[in-house]
Amino acid sequence: MSEKKNNVPKVFLITIGIIGFIAGIFLTFNGNKIMGVAGSVASAAIAIKGINEFRKEKKSA
Repeated sequence: MSEKKNNVPKVFLITIGIIGFIAGIFLTFNGNKIMGVAGSVASAAIAIKGINEFRKEKKSA
């Protein structure tokens, strides 16, 4: 049970990162290019960080 509770923040990071990446692409195509690209890059980094932490925890378990 506690293992599932430990994974919730990581899954949340991944979800927020993917949603932010999609929103950044949407902003890029709607004319707000600088903010869209910056948002996409930042959100992708958040998603990658969550995925890496999730994988690292799965390996150690």
